[in-house]
Parts: sequence; C-alpha cells; structure tokens
Amino acid sequence: RRVVDRAKKRARSDLEVAEWSVRGYAWDLRALDEVPTSKSLAFERADELSVERFRREYEAASRPVVITGLLENWAASKPGALASERLLRHHELRHLRVRCGEDDDGNAVRIKLKYFLRYMATQRDDSPLYVFDPKPLSGGLLARSYEVPEYFSTDMLDVLPSKRRPPHMWFLIGPKRSGSNVHTDPLHTSAWNALISGRKRWIFFPPDTPRQIAKAKAYFKEGEDDEPIDYFKLALPRLKRAYGEASLPCIEFVQRPGELVYVPGGWWHGVLNLDD
Repeated sequence: RRVVDRAKKRARSDLEVAEWSVRGYAWDLRALDEVPTSKSLAFERADELSVERFRREYEAASRPVVITGLLENWAASKPGALASERLLRHHELRHLRVRCGEDDDGNAVRIKLKYFLRYMATQRDDSPLYVFDPKPLSGGLLARSYEVPEYFSTDMLDVLPSKRRPPHMWFLIGPKRSGSNVHTDPLHTSAWNALISGRKRWIFFPPDTPRQIAKAKAYFKEGEDDEPIDYFKLALPRLKRAYGEASLPCIEFVQRPGELVYVPGGWWHGVLNLDD
C-alpha cells in the first residue's frame, strides 16, 4: 500500500491520499452506466472489410469504425492469457515497472506491475491510477501477444530515426472508473485501440467541433474535479442539456472485448473504463 500511496501523491499532488475516494463513485451504481450506441457509428466484420474498402470508406473519409473478428487469433485473446493471476506468476512481468501517471513536472510515475494489479483488485478510488505505457510492447511476452492488423500495416512514422520517433504503441490496464479526458492525438495521427477484456465507454466529436464544446470545461461547477469520470457523469449530461442531445455532434458507444476501434486523426475522443 505504501508504494501505491507514494505513486498517488506524485500523480496528484493536489490531493491527499484519503481524498482519492471523497466523491464515493465506487458506491454510485449509475456512475458506470452504459449508453446507447449512436446510430451514426459504423460496425464492420474483418472478414467482410477489405483493406481497399477500409482505406476508401474510413481512412480517406476520416470516419470512425468498430471492427470485430481481428483479435481472435492473438495470443492475448486466449482465455486467461492476460489474467491478473497469470501476470503475477510471470517473473518478467510481475516486476515490470509500468507508467501509471505523471508528476507535476511531466515525469512518469512508475510502480511494479504486481503492485498495480493488487491495487486494481481492491481500489475504491473515484478516478484510479491508469497504466498507459509504451515500453511493455517494445519486447518480451506482451510484444508477442498481438499482431498489427493489415489495415494499419503502413506507418508513415517509420521514416523517422528510432530515437526521434514519438511513442506509438501503448499498453493499457485501466481499473473501473479510470479513463482518458477528451483530447485529439498529437501530430494529427490516427490510432486503433484493441480491447482484450472489460468494457470501455467512448465519446467522439468531429475535428471541427470547437474545443470548448468537446472538452465541456464550462460545464464543470466550482469545486468539482475534471477527471474522465467527472466529465462523463457531470459535465457531459449538462452539455447535452444545454445544446440539446439531438443537436450535439457526438458519437457514443461502449467497446467490448474483441472489438477494435479506429480513431481518425483530428477527432476528439475520450474514454471511461466501465470494468477492470
């Protein structure tokens, strides 16, 4: 517990450790409600979507899509492959120091994976620590547990020297109630997110959406936090009431295990993890 408490103090120097659960979201049965899928969101099966059609209808058209049937042969998708119990037994992984936040100076806050997994199993924090780390996919067991789908085999950043290339692969472990605030990806890059277990609530806004609408900063009240769960639970419903839900240009859905989400460059997006 001391290791996790030190990580919390570095990741949120504005909070005392006891304040991480002050809002009681862990006991709020509606904090992690699902949402209906927006009718404008496209779903495709991989065996029915050619690379040419993907590039024409989604990549060139800058259109998000959820693709199924891509992860079935991944090592990570085998039953229990990435279960906490197995990771804790794997010597290489249990001692792996993973990035679970940033301090006030932008430096990575790291703890051993074994401590994070134990924390995830018992935490009741409003907005928990969240593993978001490129290093675990650079080699070893986790690097062998997935394959880059053929839709994304061309990577324009390959032209950069390795030392100048920004991080482009991320290993994520998110406890329930963790997530990422609404943002656009750097350098106008596109991204894909494959989910092995749990559920993730997403929101998208088109690239031409004004920043003040997408991030809804004006809809947080004084004294409220602005973590991802606060956005989805507090600010977003107020934004919808202010603009009218039918008029707000957003796409909402819940991603499920085995699904891959394509995020076109420039699109605003945010995520809330509904399960561990």
